[in-house]
Amino acid sequence: MHNARQRYHGLATALLLLVVGWAVGMYSLLDQAAVVAGPWRWVLTLLSSGAVYRGLLSSAQYAICHSETLLAFYWGEKLYWKGYWHYTSIRDGQNYLGVWRIDQDIHGTSIAAFGLDAEYRHRFSAYSVGDPMPIGRSVSPLASSR
Repeated sequence: MHNARQRYHGLATALLLLVVGWAVGMYSLLDQAAVVAGPWRWVLTLLSSGAVYRGLLSSAQYAICHSETLLAFYWGEKLYWKGYWHYTSIRDGQNYLGVWRIDQDIHGTSIAAFGLDAEYRHRFSAYSVGDPMPIGRSVSPLASSR
């Protein structure tokens, strides 16, 4: 599971499996309650399951996006890039320094790059327009720079 959509789908599926267990248990409890009969059991089970699923998914998103530890666990060792990175380059015999700011959340990765000249003045800015993690890539090209 390498891209953001696949990871999110895996999280949502795992939570859905928990909710199916909730629904089975809820239906069984309502079946034992004499005051809830017939189609009301189904309605209450479906409504409570939907609410539980939405609550679990929202809570998981919030927790992962607000905890560096959970975010690192969510993305895994090879795909967790969040932070500041620097690079050097040589152009026309002159050394240049640049900084990459990599932001990650549950939905994807974005990169902002800032190039500096020899006097450390701003030379250029560049921003990713899409998620830089293509489907199927398992190792970050930055892994050795961190």
